[in-house]
Amino acid sequence: MALFGSFETEREVYSDPIYTVYSARRRGEKKADYALKVFSIQRVGFDPETAADLAPLLVDIEGSRIQCIEVQARGAAASRFIAPVIEKGHDERGVWYATRFYPRSVNKLIIGKVSLTRDALLRLLRSMAQGALDLKRACGRSHGDILPSNVQISSGEKLGESEIVVSDPMPGGHEDAVTFEIHDLRRIGLILLQLVQQRAIGNEEDFLILPILSSPQWTNLFGKDTETWLGLCNRLLDPNLSLQQMTLERLIAELEGLQPKQSFPPKFAVAGAVAAFCLVLLALLMLIPRAKVISVTSDPPGATVLVDKQMQGVTPLKLKLKKGSHTIEAQHPQIRSQIIITNIVVPGSGPKLHFQFANGSVAVAVSSGPPAYGTHLIAARSGTSFEHSGAPEAASKRASAPRHLSLSFDYRGQLLDSWLNPNEKYSRVRITCGRDVLSVTGVYFSEVWKAI
Repeated sequence: MALFGSFETEREVYSDPIYTVYSARRRGEKKADYALKVFSIQRVGFDPETAADLAPLLVDIEGSRIQCIEVQARGAAASRFIAPVIEKGHDERGVWYATRFYPRSVNKLIIGKVSLTRDALLRLLRSMAQGALDLKRACGRSHGDILPSNVQISSGEKLGESEIVVSDPMPGGHEDAVTFEIHDLRRIGLILLQLVQQRAIGNEEDFLILPILSSPQWTNLFGKDTETWLGLCNRLLDPNLSLQQMTLERLIAELEGLQPKQSFPPKFAVAGAVAAFCLVLLALLMLIPRAKVISVTSDPPGATVLVDKQMQGVTPLKLKLKKGSHTIEAQHPQIRSQIIITNIVVPGSGPKLHFQFANGSVAVAVSSGPPAYGTHLIAARSGTSFEHSGAPEAASKRASAPRHLSLSFDYRGQLLDSWLNPNEKYSRVRITCGRDVLSVTGVYFSEVWKAI
């Protein structure tokens, strides 16, 4: 195991003539959670003269690689879409840096012919574009060399939950900004094409025939949005692409517009259904009638009370009514000609309800005799009591003249005083007592007593 700063390598993961990648761990730790990248050009096998001639070139190459690592470190400090530079160094073995270990790459997805969902593909493209844009903002130039091999993906069962980062940008400065951005846009378009067609394209000039046309691979993945996605891919691959037509900012905005409508995971759908059920249940509980106690009185008391045609008792009493509309009736046994009906709504009605019975028509009995004997009121038992200021004059004196008598109505059912010996037998008549007038007619008389 080789040591590079505070890291020790474990095994070789990838190598080519320019750089080698090792899995690594910090010294003293057991898990190899890091990757160590070493950039080196073999110096062995050259004669002294050739080695001397190549020395300046090798120094320039290593200097460019040091610059790339510096750009990546600066961009990673401001973006989660760029692989971090945890530690870096330069010695006789080459230029190296340590980063987190990413077991997957876009290159592996293409070679493995992995079928991606639309959401996963969209997330890959957005992460690449955002990483390039963050480098542009932090360093004045974008990545410049986005390849399937330098787009890394962290471990995880679902791509949508994995970390996606770009690494190893091109060396260069502000003067390369336009060239790098156009190159990044075209590279993203090429990666889109390879992921959809599930095949690697080595030399794009040899394999690309533009425009890209629709195929089952496109329609199966994008459905009714196929033409939109094809249009985006063809614009990115356009050999004459310029920043007037497309930029990294505009690409990210268009990708966000292609995001399908949010779909909730099953567990959230179930939770939402439960919440909706609880709300419905709460609403139903609120609709259940609630009881309210109402005190019912009447004048005079003793009236029979019916609620919705069901007898509840006599006044005074307390009624326990459920929420809703109710019809309440009051009938007095001594005033049978009157029924008072009211409607109340619970809740909302007051805690008290009073029935006031008004004066009404009643039947009374009188005794009549010859004019010499006059006319006399015997009794009233229909629920009305009369208080009088004096007996009427004899009918013999003014047989047909109106008689006036002071009357009051209190419905206490008291019996009037008798003005005639009840044992005397004369013809009887029935009279009607209205609210204000007592009319009396008989064989020997005709009188009207007005209530005052």
